[in-house]
Amino acid sequence: MRLSRVAVDAARRCSANDGFGNIRHRALQAVAPQAVSSRHRGYASFAFSCGNGDFGRLGHGSTGVGESALGLSTDLFKKIALPVGAIAVSSGGAHTAIVGTDGAVYTCGLNDFGQLGVATAVSHLTQARKVDGLPNEYDPVIDVQCGHFHTICLTRDGEVWSFGRNDDGQCGVPLSGGARSDTSAITAPAWLESLSQSAPGGRDAGKVVKIAAGPRHSIAVTENGAVFTWGSSFEGCLGHGGDAIGDDAGEQRKASFGIFDSVKKFLQKKSKIQRTPRLVRSLAMSQVKAKHPSLGLAHSLVLDQKGTVFAWGQGRFNQLGVGARMNVAWVETPTALEFGGGGEDGKNNSSTGDGTGGLPVNTTVTSIAAGGNFSVAITNDGRLASWGVNGNGECGSGSLDDGRRDRPRGVKHPVDNKRPVHFESVSAGWRHAAAVTKDGRLFTWGWGGSAGQHTDDAFTTGGQLGLGDGQCDFWEPTPVPGFGVSGRETNLKVKSVSAGFNHTAVIADDGK
Repeated sequence: MRLSRVAVDAARRCSANDGFGNIRHRALQAVAPQAVSSRHRGYASFAFSCGNGDFGRLGHGSTGVGESALGLSTDLFKKIALPVGAIAVSSGGAHTAIVGTDGAVYTCGLNDFGQLGVATAVSHLTQARKVDGLPNEYDPVIDVQCGHFHTICLTRDGEVWSFGRNDDGQCGVPLSGGARSDTSAITAPAWLESLSQSAPGGRDAGKVVKIAAGPRHSIAVTENGAVFTWGSSFEGCLGHGGDAIGDDAGEQRKASFGIFDSVKKFLQKKSKIQRTPRLVRSLAMSQVKAKHPSLGLAHSLVLDQKGTVFAWGQGRFNQLGVGARMNVAWVETPTALEFGGGGEDGKNNSSTGDGTGGLPVNTTVTSIAAGGNFSVAITNDGRLASWGVNGNGECGSGSLDDGRRDRPRGVKHPVDNKRPVHFESVSAGWRHAAAVTKDGRLFTWGWGGSAGQHTDDAFTTGGQLGLGDGQCDFWEPTPVPGFGVSGRETNLKVKSVSAGFNHTAVIADDGK
């Protein structure tokens, strides 16, 4: 739901003054002292989270009994208690997974499909618990990615493990004995043998180096640039084209007749499932060397080693960035996006002059993130670009540009007279996004959680931006207080960020 002009203007005034006034002071009190005391425990990297705390997804513990024990929400980042340091974190639909310095995975939140890696008899965890069954002692986990109801882990040797909901094959675990119910929920880590280098053909592709998880599909990229996808093929989000798993659809669909076909595919999607990882052959045949993947609700992105972005899947909300002239409902084969040349108008900027228009010629990309129905990228000059739905400011282009973006366009770049803002990594959630700068600052924007669902303020949908205001949308990148504050003894620098459905988590270092 879009906020009123008064609320939007208030949000913009809030961000224009660096400042959140006493909110910045509150945030520093919330996170910085913990970094100092934890230093004596022998590690310096920590996981922090904010946003909706229902079912303990923030890992901050709980109070009370019954519903009150589900977990507390917060609109400022707070540290997640762990017995070790943290090196990676991922925010899912209603759960969070963290990789520790011991090579183990720790999870918290909702566990209705075993997405925490524990038996479904455990409904939820409000504090992070170690997942048993992973080879962390001899092959430590180095990355973890959460879908809405499943979790994927990547080890140092390139092995992939998964657990959680698997009714659409999103865990990549094949059916056992022909009984669908046998593997509809994977409650303990399962090894994806077909992605291993020891599997037939595995050595040609190389070991897996990057993974990503969407609501009902998953993706892996190998060191040789090969791309594998599995799960639900809804509207072509696996990228296998019209003949991959029984589809008779063409490569592209026009919205004029694609709506009927889309409804038909949705009703029949249970029969369009790829249960084990499958090579995206169109990329391989085109000799594309992939580098980094990202998955949205029903669309997929891959960044190659040359800085080119390929997109496929659902496109009816412009989340593919292929432009209005193509007018696609979905694309079933990876399509390269155009970032340079200033767009269809041939100009580098829009009439507003604030950098939110087309992009310069020869623009390449260094980082990508697929959100709910939008996408974000970082360009080679450290700026942000976005496309897709912008109903709550998730495209970060300011309150005056709240329409859909049908191709990549520049995002209003933050101004800091003391330090240049050069973005290095980005993450996108359902309706919000977050980006980390080269010097460890964190910026967030989009849906702030303006629609609460509980009478108790401790249990609301707000706060995922970490800006101290869980009831307001922010329409342009806004600095998060408490991180990247130079000149302070407790200088927390963000290393990475993960935006989930309605919560956000970061890995930060105390800078010492």
